[in-house]
Amino acid sequence: MEGKAWWMIDTVLCLRDLRDKIEHHDEDPLRFEAHMLRIGDQWSLLAATHELFAEYQLMLDKAAPTEHNMMLAYTNGCESYIPMDRDLALGGYEAATFPADGAALRYPHRRALRSGFEKQVIEQLRSLWG
Repeated sequence: MEGKAWWMIDTVLCLRDLRDKIEHHDEDPLRFEAHMLRIGDQWSLLAATHELFAEYQLMLDKAAPTEHNMMLAYTNGCESYIPMDRDLALGGYEAATFPADGAALRYPHRRALRSGFEKQVIEQLRSLWG
């Protein structure tokens, strides 16, 4: 692959890794963790894995029982973007599903999200802010 563009080499390596995962029946789900620190009724800090789309922060601002809210991403690792279901239908780098070339292919975990994942994320987040 000498003389090829870096992105072409990267794509080949990603596809080889994905092929190996398929051949070895690697079906581990995408890990998602979220934790909340709350100080009285004034402030909440939500820390979640991955890069969550902004709509999750907006949802927190509306639903959290505290006046001030902050959400952190990339805590305890980042293996994917976490889009909303409607974004999966729109595609793009952050929300592309296979076979499109997007973040799901580029992150080492290589797990494409499916419509319906948003509901699982929201349920987990809601369980934290009650």
